[in-house]
Amino acid sequence: MPKTEIEKIEEMSEKDEFKSLTEQIKAEYKVASDMLQTKFSMWSRRLKMYNNQMREDTAIGDPLIFTILNTVLANLYDNRLMVKFEPRENGDNDTADNLTRLARYDYELMEKDMVDYDWDWDTLFFGKGLLLFNYFDREQMTPLPMVIDPTTFLRDPRAYSINGNVFGMNRTRFCGWEVEMTKTELRNSGLYKDSVIDEIKEKNNDGSVIDKNRDERNISKGMNTKSSWDMDGENKELKIVKWFTVWKGRRVFVELANNMKLILRQPLEMKTLDIPIVERSIFRMSHDWDNTSIPDLLEDKQKAKGLLLNLSLENAKSGLHTRYAYNKDAIVNKNDLNYQQDKHIAIKTGVAPSQAIMPIQHAQISQEVSWVMSVIENDAERATASPAQTQGVGGDAGRTATELAQVSGGATVRNSLHAKLFQWSEKRFWQQWYRLYKEHFNKDIDKKVIRLTGATSNQWRELARDNIVAKIDPDVTIESDLLAESKRQRAMQAMTNYINIALTYPNANKLYTIREYGRLSGLDMEVVDAMIPPTIDEIEANKENLELNKGNRVDVEPDDDDVIHKEIHAKANQGKFRDAHMAAHDANELYKREKQMAMQSGAQASQAVPNMDATMRTSQPVQPLQPTLNVKGQV
Repeated sequence: MPKTEIEKIEEMSEKDEFKSLTEQIKAEYKVASDMLQTKFSMWSRRLKMYNNQMREDTAIGDPLIFTILNTVLANLYDNRLMVKFEPRENGDNDTADNLTRLARYDYELMEKDMVDYDWDWDTLFFGKGLLLFNYFDREQMTPLPMVIDPTTFLRDPRAYSINGNVFGMNRTRFCGWEVEMTKTELRNSGLYKDSVIDEIKEKNNDGSVIDKNRDERNISKGMNTKSSWDMDGENKELKIVKWFTVWKGRRVFVELANNMKLILRQPLEMKTLDIPIVERSIFRMSHDWDNTSIPDLLEDKQKAKGLLLNLSLENAKSGLHTRYAYNKDAIVNKNDLNYQQDKHIAIKTGVAPSQAIMPIQHAQISQEVSWVMSVIENDAERATASPAQTQGVGGDAGRTATELAQVSGGATVRNSLHAKLFQWSEKRFWQQWYRLYKEHFNKDIDKKVIRLTGATSNQWRELARDNIVAKIDPDVTIESDLLAESKRQRAMQAMTNYINIALTYPNANKLYTIREYGRLSGLDMEVVDAMIPPTIDEIEANKENLELNKGNRVDVEPDDDDVIHKEIHAKANQGKFRDAHMAAHDANELYKREKQMAMQSGAQASQAVPNMDATMRTSQPVQPLQPTLNVKGQV
């Protein structure tokens, strides 16, 4: 009877065959944690600034980082990135279409909208967002992604990125993170054997990254450290280290406990050196892991604004408590200076009231303060392309409508760069999504029913492996929703300017023009097809495409609408049968045109000789020209 993975672990552990692996991971963990601990402390400080807790109780804080980050986040989050799969080989058109529809269906199952928010937020605040994507849910038959907390993620100090460039250079040699789980959660996962779970023991680990960072976060939110609310019993949390490394020349994924001395299950060997983590960045720096983040740009400016605001506040408070200078020789009784309504104060004879007491002027807020505050705000807005208009507040009242439009247009251009950078990570996300289906969707066993939401009704489609796994992995195209809308608007404007001229042409394809105008107007094609149903020629041409794709000969009928048929046949797979069929349509169209011209010439000739004997006029009929190709599709 073959041994299970757990039995292999226990047997190998007894022989200390994993000892070299655990020792290697301990060393890697220490190198990574020593390098990153200062950065983790900096992130904790910035989190306090973000949630406005880095201030004295009586002071006020400035929400500059919060305002700018949420402005950029709102712009990016509103701009949904759409995925489309493109076939690389003839015959994979239907597979690519199924993948595109399946991706849109899985968007809801994966809760991609919530995943994107966390992923984008981490990207803006920490400079790089990390998403683990290697889990396939067998119940839903859906890949499930998970965003990794950057404050618990340890990585190779020399790495530029997770998987390096196209040559694999500067990839991460090792990386990992800590999680906390109870024994009940470990058992319910179904991944670990009970006997191994029972061996997990919680020990004090002062070097734990997750403990240090959670303590920092709790303190920043006004709570005590984690050690004060830890507990024993069924709900006691255990530290689990999840780690990717290279061991014996292969990429492996290892899960460890007991201060990285206990391996929980057989190390999972990757097929390549690539790690199934997708990284996302916005202010990307070449040849560097640590991309620029929004707090990198704004931390000093928020501190300066907070300092100026609090000094100005103290100055304003002092103005509410007026101080006076009085002539002690002129005031008879000093107690008369105490405040009381309708109070009469006696002063010595011969002394004018203005000489007896007068208020002391306090310092006013100078124009320099306003100028500095303005410079700080402008620098912050320029660095992040977040002018006041994009923040939902009014801009400079002195600017004209044209200037405001130029500012808004410039911000849109800058934000489109961010969207294009996000397209890189989105493309890798959907490539990994396809690979998980390819790896876990079993032939003749697994099936998945997806709902196709149409403009008029819902439909259901059952997909098997052959329906979603292409012969050659398809291309993934990512398009920004806002950029796609901008392109559609430009195309719509061009179509509007051209359509009236085009339709005056006698042979214009009016049906295609009307449908294309509906598509560019933003209407769903199902609505357009419902309004303008397919013609008989379109239905027949689509049927003929099925035969042409199978490599069968299809005859051309003399009364076919050749223009419509050629439009539909252009979508069929290329090959000699399709080419011959389209050539036959060309010949058929030419034959009908020449016949019509000959008939028109005969009619004009008969009108030119009205008194000619009918017998003579019909004895020599006009012979129509024959097509150069047989209309039955034979070349």
